[in-house]
Amino acid sequence: MKGFPRVFLFLAVMTSAALANPWGGPGACVHLINVYLEKPLLSSDYSHDADRRHVTVLRTKSQNWVITPDERYPDHYKIKHKNLGEELFESEQNWNGNYVFTWIPKTLINDGGASWKIIRISDGTYLIKNKKFNHCLWTQGTDNWVGAYAGCDNSHYYWKIHKIPCAIGET
Repeated sequence: MKGFPRVFLFLAVMTSAALANPWGGPGACVHLINVYLEKPLLSSDYSHDADRRHVTVLRTKSQNWVITPDERYPDHYKIKHKNLGEELFESEQNWNGNYVFTWIPKTLINDGGASWKIIRISDGTYLIKNKKFNHCLWTQGTDNWVGAYAGCDNSHYYWKIHKIPCAIGET
């Protein structure tokens, strides 16, 4: 009976951590699927410059992303491309809304541009809202463009988050 309180405390802490990040945990990845297009979010093969890579949506494949709590901003998350180790961030660069890129690791982004609040819309459907700009991840389908805009009010902004084991890999 001596070990019971320790085991109970361990289980309580683990349950609390799982509830705080339902998409995380050891070996956990996600696929982010835009509801409007039914296409997954991808890091593009094309870099914008030495620091940034474009993101896009394509029906032909999926990529693994990892969602972790942002230690700097409570109730916000970091979204990182599993294989590339690049964080998703909203840029100040804009054209009909702000560009969204992955950051090719050199320095940390700690001004909120890479911090996202994940807001439940319905079962398995979420808005992904940027901390710094208060814009939501968005796509309209033209040229597989992904940006961030203030509207946050229709299915162009809604994303399904499918938790999968990272070992499954990309398709």
